[in-house]
Amino acid sequence: KVTRSILRPRSSSWNWTMSETEESGADAWLEIDALSNALDYLKRAADALGDTDDPFRWKWAVIGIANGLYGLLICALEGTNNANVMDFGKMPKEDKEKMKRLFQAGDTDSYLKALNIEDDFLRSKAAKLISFEEALKRARKNQYMELTSLPTSKPLELSEKQFQNILQLWRLFRNRFEHFIPMSWYIDQAFFVPLLSDALVATEQLAGNANIWMAYDGDRVEELRQFVPEVRKALGASASPPPSLPS
Repeated sequence: KVTRSILRPRSSSWNWTMSETEESGADAWLEIDALSNALDYLKRAADALGDTDDPFRWKWAVIGIANGLYGLLICALEGTNNANVMDFGKMPKEDKEKMKRLFQAGDTDSYLKALNIEDDFLRSKAAKLISFEEALKRARKNQYMELTSLPTSKPLELSEKQFQNILQLWRLFRNRFEHFIPMSWYIDQAFFVPLLSDALVATEQLAGNANIWMAYDGDRVEELRQFVPEVRKALGASASPPPSLPS
């Protein structure tokens, strides 16, 4: 029995498939792409919010909704070219364009060979996924989001307050929960609701974006569109009523 994992291009995105053993059947395979990964995060958030007796539901709601939003931002900005969402470093334009072409072609050998050049700076700059903050900023701009001529391929429409709330959700809570350092942290649970709600505004808009529809399986996109309102419903049901004012 041989444990293995396989990376291969699928449509416009990288597809990760893993098998537990060489002899296992199809049910043993885990198949992940950017859209299914984002949808799974949102489902986990909804599940966590359903347990209203558990204060830790807010931690998992933050991680699920924030990471789910990040995944959908990548899906929408990627379109049908996964090089659109990669950061190739601060290298000369001609080198960066070459890296993009090799990356998009899936020519791994040539891509890695191109990095093994005399210049230590260029050699150190392998492609990385753009950051959440960069993805959110790009998603508000026509030049990055209007990848097709369909009317639903449009930038996010967020107020400045909503934009700042989403950044705060990522910086203050998601990052600290994901990379928790030893400390004692007291958080008013009511503080999570407006931040998560604004993140869902962006999520709801992305669920209808044509770039995602063009690049991914239609059934999976439809599942996303039908499920996102469930996350909003779970957040509303999980939020504690505001305390009554003293008479």
